[in-house]
Amino acid sequence: MKLLLFIFLFVLNDILIAQLTMNIENLEMFNIKFEQGSDEIVIIEGMGIGPRLVFEGVIENNTDTTVILNYFDTKIILYFRYKGKLYNENCILWFHGLEENVTLHPQQTANVFFTADPMIITGVLQNVKYSYDYTNDMLEILPTLKIEYYEKKKIKIIASEIINVKLILNE
Repeated sequence: MKLLLFIFLFVLNDILIAQLTMNIENLEMFNIKFEQGSDEIVIIEGMGIGPRLVFEGVIENNTDTTVILNYFDTKIILYFRYKGKLYNENCILWFHGLEENVTLHPQQTANVFFTADPMIITGVLQNVKYSYDYTNDMLEILPTLKIEYYEKKKIKIIASEIINVKLILNE
């Protein structure tokens, strides 16, 4: 009987955690066009060379249980397909206010922000000499984006949608 109760509670816990959802409210793309002079590299402050994606999302607790999200146990993984190959990148995550733990009561939300530099892991940046326009590369990557929030304590959330995409031009 105790074993049956333990199994039931273990499964119920997984079901409750599965009811957390994440939506990406905004995706801003920076540094899509790269240009450099003969000896000088153009670097947008804090970004380096190549596209930078900045995500703003919301995690919602759709359960009737309070859930604690732990910043230090969390990974945000960005999956995408480029030139027929599947890539994944660990992103830099921060909660609004940089709290170590975020307590989500039932029906409550938490804002999350993270960044990614997808072209770095593809090897394309190594071949850039003087200028490059990543527009076509990003058009190939964007429809294949999959974003996963993962915590060691069995929290796994896959973003269901990206609502707004904005290109920020380098000027």
